[in-house]
Amino acid sequence: MKDIDFLPSRYQEQHALRQAKLWQLGVVTLFGLAVCAAAAGQYAIRQRLKQQLAAAAARRGDAAMKFAQITQLRSDVDAAHDDAELYTYLRRPWPQTQLLAEVARPLPESLALTELTIAEDKAQQEGPRAVQEEATSAPELTAARRDLDLLREQHDSRRTVIVLSGIARDSRDLHGYLAALRRCPLYEEAKLEALESLSDQQSGLRPVSSFLIRVLVVQNYGQPDGPTLEPPFDALARDSMEGDPT
Repeated sequence: MKDIDFLPSRYQEQHALRQAKLWQLGVVTLFGLAVCAAAAGQYAIRQRLKQQLAAAAARRGDAAMKFAQITQLRSDVDAAHDDAELYTYLRRPWPQTQLLAEVARPLPESLALTELTIAEDKAQQEGPRAVQEEATSAPELTAARRDLDLLREQHDSRRTVIVLSGIARDSRDLHGYLAALRRCPLYEEAKLEALESLSDQQSGLRPVSSFLIRVLVVQNYGQPDGPTLEPPFDALARDSMEGDPT
């Protein structure tokens, strides 16, 4: 049986139009909900990124502060190192009492010293102009480092020399004495510069000899060829620090 629609056609068109509008409203509503959801998601992502950026900025600030602290600590360590090197260099001259003790300790009875001189060899001394120019061109150097460079320029080229003059009654004892001086860790070398026979005809004793010995003292701590804190120099350094620096 076939359904018969008695309504006019205009009513049917209005019903269809209402259905279309309802579909359009539903689509717009769904699209609006999707846009709102996307906007909410983007807002959440933006907030999370802002939080992460703030945390990264805080960590960056902490890192910058720690880096500044490390830089300051490194600067303080370098300054303390320069001060320590300067203090060590100011203790540079070996105590003369120690040098004299090392000369007298192995001296045999058959040898008699008539003269002893301790001096600095100034043959290779250079002026401080180069250090002054370097100090003016490098303002980042500490005051201790500039003073140390100036002292090194003035003293590193100088060497402490001990000159011994005396009388020897036995040449074998003289050479044994030279060997003992060469074994001393304070002395770099000991040379017999002159040896002259002297006759003693009036006394009738056997001939004696006059000698001249030149002893080169090793450089001290802080100098280019100075010793390190290893035996036997650790004991020498302790005696140097405890003794008279002059």
